Amino acid sequence: LLFTFSERSTERVVALASAVSFFNAFLGSCFYGLAPVQKVLEWQFGYIYLPALFLTTFGAIPAIKLGVHLLYRVNSLLLKKAFALLLFLVSIKLFL
Repeated sequence: LLFTFSERSTERVVALASAVSFFNAFLGSCFYGLAPVQKVLEWQFGYIYLPALFLTTFGAIPAIKLGVHLLYRVNSLLLKKAFALLLFLVSIKLFL
C-alpha cells in the first residue's frame, strides 16, 4: 500500500519494506527454531531444517542484487503497475 499510494520515492519504499520483512523473518525464524518439537531429521533446529535455510539464504543473495539492479533501471511507474497487477492476480487466486 505504501508503494502504491504514497508520494515517497521507490527506493525509500523498497528499503522500508526490506527492513520490515527482515525483522519479521528473523523473529519468525527465532520462534520456529525455539519451538519444542520432536526431532525427525538430522540438522533440524525446532521446525527449521538447517541445510534448507542455508541454501535459501545463499540463493537469495543473487536475487537481491538483481532486484536492486532492476529497481534503478526500470521506471517507477512501470514498477507500480506491475505490482498492482501482481496484487490483482494474487487476489483472484485467493478467491478462486
